[in-house]
Amino acid sequence: MSRQRTYFMHWKGSPDIAPFLDYLVELGCLRFSGIRKHSLDFHYNDGIEICHISLGTHHWQVEDRQFQLYPGNGFITCPWQRHGNPQGIHERGELAWLILKPRTFTPDGCLDLGSWSRLEPETQQMIGHVLASNTRPVIVPGLPIMDIFRTIDLELVRKQLGYREHINMLLDSLLLRIARYLLTQATKTDTRDDFIARLSSQVHSRLSERISIDELAYSFGMSPSTFSRKVKAHTGFPPADYLLELRLAEARRLLATTQDTITDIATACGFCSSQHFAQLFAKRTGMTPRKFRTNSTH
Repeated sequence: MSRQRTYFMHWKGSPDIAPFLDYLVELGCLRFSGIRKHSLDFHYNDGIEICHISLGTHHWQVEDRQFQLYPGNGFITCPWQRHGNPQGIHERGELAWLILKPRTFTPDGCLDLGSWSRLEPETQQMIGHVLASNTRPVIVPGLPIMDIFRTIDLELVRKQLGYREHINMLLDSLLLRIARYLLTQATKTDTRDDFIARLSSQVHSRLSERISIDELAYSFGMSPSTFSRKVKAHTGFPPADYLLELRLAEARRLLATTQDTITDIATACGFCSSQHFAQLFAKRTGMTPRKFRTNSTH
């Protein structure tokens, strides 16, 4: 068996993607090891964008709504939706994405994928209405988004018999699976989102304090083991790591938006010392707090 390609990039106009140029705009999977300002500013795409997070924690914003993405999460946006990172940066981690350009797609849900698709017009219209009316762009682990991306990549590279037809089938399947998922989620309550929102609120209200996992579990009426499993299932992190992510996220915000000293920010975010804060910050972001602040103001 051949070795699996870890990263790949098929830009618009590259030879591999040229036969699909009318509708498959981009397909990529890259790892970002440093934080560079303006690497993910707000933008629109010339099509439907589907993303998948393999590593790292990523902050996303669509119009005026912000979302936090964890390993295994997918994300989908429509052509008219302005989106990007709230701080305009590609955060450390691994991100894969695909941009699919329909022949027609309007905010009222009118969708025509084009002659390449084998989905019936009625099915395309239903998918269009589901995507256009969707208010839940985050797709939790469960759909084989990354598997489909990797299969399309290999088909583009190897060009085996029937590869064009196979890629078209995979694109149809990807859209159909996502639309079915979104329809299912629309019938469920926001128990996951409610849990994360409640947990984040509790942590933020006591960010400068030491908070034990046992104490948090008690506030949710759970045993520590049950609480830990639920946090890991909903966020992708063990509780201690998720709390650290929340502290670091607030530290990044304060560094970018205030003139507070690094020592004051470390204290406000619950770190035992500015040195400990600087070490953890550099390990997670690839730069010191001081350098991050400098980059955020330029």
